[in-house]
Amino acid sequence: MSEDNKDSKRRLSSDGSTPKPDTKSAKTGRGANGGQVGSFKNTPPPAHSNTAQPAWVDQLVIRIAELDAKMSKIDKVSTDLTALCDCIENIQTRVGNLEKFTGHLGNSMGGIKKSQTSLKGDVEETVKEIRELMIANKQLQGQITDLQARNNIDRAHRIGRFYMGETGDTINTEAGRDDPEDDKPAEILTEDA
Repeated sequence: MSEDNKDSKRRLSSDGSTPKPDTKSAKTGRGANGGQVGSFKNTPPPAHSNTAQPAWVDQLVIRIAELDAKMSKIDKVSTDLTALCDCIENIQTRVGNLEKFTGHLGNSMGGIKKSQTSLKGDVEETVKEIRELMIANKQLQGQITDLQARNNIDRAHRIGRFYMGETGDTINTEAGRDDPEDDKPAEILTEDA
């Protein structure tokens, strides 16, 4: 192999990429006795192969950026889903509490209805008693009026007998005294006077 040919193989492989790491380039030089002295040197790859990225790397970076954007959306959805689950649990707790309260309220309503029925019966009995008392009151008023009328008649009869000159155990109501000496017949009013 000629030196130029080896040098071209060292710099670029057949597809234009950097040389393989196990490839070594050998330069031959002439020594003092005229023989060749072999020295091995590693040379860095050419400048143009380090600066340009392959196209698949750029596509991979773009796809990673797209996946990152999608993941951020998924994170937001996950956060929203967690908040929604918390709200649902809160609602379930409140519904459970409401059902318990409604059960207690139903029991209370049953007690209230029983009390109301009992109270209604008591009110009806009280109304009957009031009506009976009103009837009895009217009867008593009638009896009182009758007794007062009889008393007035008896009184008038006693006073009339007293004024007519009859003596007896009657009281002089005109004088307002109970002294028997004062029991003198009052003057009888006649039609002439």
